[in-house]
Amino acid sequence: MANITLDENGKISDNDELYKILDECYDNDEYDNIIAAVLSVPEEQRSVKLRFRLIGALNNKKDFENSRNELQKILPDCKTPAEIARYFYMQGYILFINDKELAALSFYEAGINADPENTSGLDLADEAKECREYVDKDLKELAELAKQVCGDIDKRCAEKTEKEKISDGAFTVLMGLIPALRQLPAVGRGLGLDDFFQKFEGKDKEVIAQWLDTLFGIKDKESFIKFYQTAQGCNISGMYADVDAFLSGKPKFDLKTLRGDAQRAFHNTCMFTEPLREFLPKAGVLGWDLSEKIGFSRLAYSVDVLEKNDYLGSMVAIKKAALDFFPSTAEFLKSLVIGSALYTFASSEWDIKGAITMMKRSRDVMLHCELPDAEWA
Repeated sequence: MANITLDENGKISDNDELYKILDECYDNDEYDNIIAAVLSVPEEQRSVKLRFRLIGALNNKKDFENSRNELQKILPDCKTPAEIARYFYMQGYILFINDKELAALSFYEAGINADPENTSGLDLADEAKECREYVDKDLKELAELAKQVCGDIDKRCAEKTEKEKISDGAFTVLMGLIPALRQLPAVGRGLGLDDFFQKFEGKDKEVIAQWLDTLFGIKDKESFIKFYQTAQGCNISGMYADVDAFLSGKPKFDLKTLRGDAQRAFHNTCMFTEPLREFLPKAGVLGWDLSEKIGFSRLAYSVDVLEKNDYLGSMVAIKKAALDFFPSTAEFLKSLVIGSALYTFASSEWDIKGAITMMKRSRDVMLHCELPDAEWA
């Protein structure tokens, strides 16, 4: 490429002729040419302005993974209010275009706070207003679904007045129905509901053991206990308790200690949780945690991470906790199904639509299983 003009900081000048070329490429939807032109400039000479051009081109190509990688690299160099606001705008745009409006709203609002005078010219207030409309609509749908789900569960659990007495093992496996049905990698099936002491053998055992180690760090009894006690997916009731305390006016910690992503995550979780609280039992979303712990206990035993006595101890403790915290099958199922939505929301960048879909799926599974027919005792 031709020589470029550098500013006093050794970066490409904002008035360099390259920008005219980039503008022409943009007008002609030639995003690959924009990317190639930016990348032809030595990395140490790329200004924040130029790097935003690269990110914009990646977004227009829907290459959001590389766009977000570039955003993470550019953040430390964003110094002016306009640059910081553009960073937040880009983050919000990627999320909005992928139907994650609540997450996008958080970033747009952060951009407004960073650049209250709108020196960037991005008019983030308009973007935030549009996002808020989508969010309000999704939260209304979420509340209506939660009400419907609880009614469906009450009706299903009342259908059979004479409940069946089943074995402790069968009862506990039923509480872990959702993880029992999940297809496992390479094996192509879940653990199912028929065999409390199911084991994997041969290649299947090797694959599942490696998967547990790689994704969850579970490779022996000690690592299983650590995962069991700390993994977010098995302990979302703690997150719910923090949010519930805050929404009740009795926060468990000083919110000023939260910064950046942590602050946005807590704020978004509060918004998501507020319309669900009236439908949850006193134990909150503990039903989801217990169900997940049943699933991971079964998996750990199935590949000999847990010995039989440890496995039995884990399952007995989970069943006892369920009976201690939930007075009925209906209350457990409400906690589990709404908990599935909170888990999905928390693990997928605050995706309300995804959480709604998960709640519907969990509801359908629970309504067609045998747990409502079993004696809760």
